[in-house]
Amino acid sequence: MASGPSSRQRWEASRPSSCSSPSTSSCSAAGSRACRTPSSPATRRSGPPSRPRARSPSFSPSSSCSSPWGRSPSASRSATSPSPTSRSSDVATNETLTTLPDLLRPGLDVVFVGINPGETSARLGHYYANPGNAFWRLLSASSLVSRPVGPTDDASLAAAVPRRIGFTDVVKRVETDSTKVTPSEVRASVEAFRARLAGARPRAVCFTGGRQFDALFPGVRPRNGWGRQPVELAGAAVWVIPSTSGRAAAYRPQIATVLEALAQSLDGAVAA
Repeated sequence: MASGPSSRQRWEASRPSSCSSPSTSSCSAAGSRACRTPSSPATRRSGPPSRPRARSPSFSPSSSCSSPWGRSPSASRSATSPSPTSRSSDVATNETLTTLPDLLRPGLDVVFVGINPGETSARLGHYYANPGNAFWRLLSASSLVSRPVGPTDDASLAAAVPRRIGFTDVVKRVETDSTKVTPSEVRASVEAFRARLAGARPRAVCFTGGRQFDALFPGVRPRNGWGRQPVELAGAAVWVIPSTSGRAAAYRPQIATVLEALAQSLDGAVAA
């Protein structure tokens, strides 16, 4: 039977709905095969559309970038602020943790000074106790100590030989992410920190990061980057090493070099 208008209407009713025209070359005349029009998104993928891929935030220079210590490893992470919900949760968690006590006493050879206690250290009750922190491995490899030491040795090192070692932080608030400790919070803690340190009067102070030095000596440009600095604190020689956190692994050779120089300085082997 010859095709008439009624046949065309039946063909139109039976063809796949995804074909936009009977003249589309990729659809069969009988409508038995699915339309394969490349420009139709519905025929290229089934299911819900995929979410757009998030763009990585570009780094914007901030005040921390102008520090003579260089860009902090922790600053290389996304600068996106945490949501109010996560921030509230962090505060609630930290309020239940007791900060680390100052391990200070008169007669110390050197005091290591962090920016603030991390949550892992506060929970375990020892300085630099996070497994990812290289402080104790680096200290053990230096001649500052006579044997391998770990977090649980922190209190006993105050009476150790050959060098008596103490520990404290500038800011006593517990916070795992030290970038959440603001510059204003560090500056507000400086006076109390100076008072605590004055009671111990150690021979040397070693900051485990440049932020602490910048807060205590604003406007003083560090000499030779890391190592001995051209200032004193409560009569103590001031030294600075990079952060020993896991995010700063690239700095470990410099840390090892400075710790050895510090040990030799305490022994009088090199000029202070």
